Amino acid sequence: MENRRRLGITLGIAMTVLCGCGPEISDIGYVGTWQRPLGEAYSRIGIWEGEDGEFHFAFRKEAGEVSVRCHEEDLCSEYYEGQHIYDWGFDASMHEESGQLVVRVDGVPRDGRSTPLTYTDRIELRPGGLELWSWKIEQNGQKLDKPTGPLQFAKVSNDPFY
Repeated sequence: MENRRRLGITLGIAMTVLCGCGPEISDIGYVGTWQRPLGEAYSRIGIWEGEDGEFHFAFRKEAGEVSVRCHEEDLCSEYYEGQHIYDWGFDASMHEESGQLVVRVDGVPRDGRSTPLTYTDRIELRPGGLELWSWKIEQNGQKLDKPTGPLQFAKVSNDPFY
């Protein structure tokens, strides 16, 4: 069964490459869909620039019993084994000095057991524009002595909703 699955994935990739019908991927800055594999699962973010010139952020994760789905602009819900455990809000802005995207993440617990979480990530667009590195620089109001990361994301589409 596993060999059939691998063969199917390989054929799908080959057909996409041969017919040229895959998503467009190029260096257009932060805008687009970015993905990080997690073994059999994945973590995916979408970044777009709104009419107000502000950046917006969406997140999707499928990792076993954990899933995160966004249902409104900059607002997502996390589920564990089907139970709603967190709502996540994102506030993205461009850091004027570095030119890097900074995303503040606020987690509001919904399960009655978890605690509120707030952290800030610095998102670095790597040379060539097809890879993002995410560094956690602050957690629960405390600047970290040493940023954690990077989490590495590869661009999978110029479309932020791919």
